[in-house]
Amino acid sequence: MGSRAATMSIINLIPLFCGPRLSLITSLLGISVRTSIGTHQWFGRTAIAQMSLHTLISLRSKGISWRTMSNWTGVVAASASGVILIVSIRLVRRALYEWFLNSHLVLSIVVLIALWGHVPSKKPAEVFLWSGVSLWTLATFCHWAWFAFRNVSYGRKFARALVTRPADRYEMEKSLTSMSNVFQVDITVPRPWEVKAGQFVFLSIPKLGFFRGLRGHPFMVTWWEPEQISLLVKSRAGFTADLGRHLDKSLLAFIDGPYGTGHGFGEYGTVIMLATGIGIASHIPFIKELVGGYNDCAVKTRRIRLYWEIKEQRHERWVKHRMDQLLDADKGYVQNPLPGSFP
Repeated sequence: MGSRAATMSIINLIPLFCGPRLSLITSLLGISVRTSIGTHQWFGRTAIAQMSLHTLISLRSKGISWRTMSNWTGVVAASASGVILIVSIRLVRRALYEWFLNSHLVLSIVVLIALWGHVPSKKPAEVFLWSGVSLWTLATFCHWAWFAFRNVSYGRKFARALVTRPADRYEMEKSLTSMSNVFQVDITVPRPWEVKAGQFVFLSIPKLGFFRGLRGHPFMVTWWEPEQISLLVKSRAGFTADLGRHLDKSLLAFIDGPYGTGHGFGEYGTVIMLATGIGIASHIPFIKELVGGYNDCAVKTRRIRLYWEIKEQRHERWVKHRMDQLLDADKGYVQNPLPGSFP
């Protein structure tokens, strides 16, 4: 039973070897990010449970020798997996998100190296471990090829990010737009982008440090042009807090994406959207897409109702102002096409 549990644990680890960016596999398979994350979590929990069963049975075995390197590496792999399970608890993950990302990567590498030294004599487990490593190698190559294509263009500079406050960008009354914890990040990209509503990118800024800046952080694309994408970011802690310390500076940036599957809201005559706070950033691209499709007679949507819960009216006024600027760029757009959309 112990050996079978060990083999099944490695089999369940194979889907977890999807390379450094889980969102790439998600986009290729055409599934939602939530489904992908849930599947990843349950494969991991199953593998850890089977690994724990194998460890407990081995500890009760009288003939086991702790002088062999194989047994010690097995203990290291099981211990590292247990720590991964603990730090993956939702409360811990949300409270220590930056630390969770880095520790998850380091501990996963420890598990892989330890398993490599633990299973060479077990032929079935060795074959399955090789399968997982091969999948990781292929996915990693595809990811970095995609990353290089997005960030490297012959004769052009790397992407640059400009972090600003909305109040400093638009000619509006300062009391209505002084959102101190909301930033707009404009990224000039080295090659034209094709972004769809509902997609997101991972942003890396080396200036913010090795662990925080180089690791990609996901943000929804709020609006875009052929050679520029813009993000709305709410400052919390870690990476987003560091952005506020580099206002109005041109920073070297690397972008990974876009990822995410689109949604065909144009098939509905009436679309109802619900948002709270900074969550309005994910709705703006869909509104722009639906209005553009309405002007081109490409969608069936005739009415959009947006219910937005906000704490301060100035947030509403600024986003409505920016949305009107974007929608005005569409040909045939008539001012205020969405009656009743805003309070």
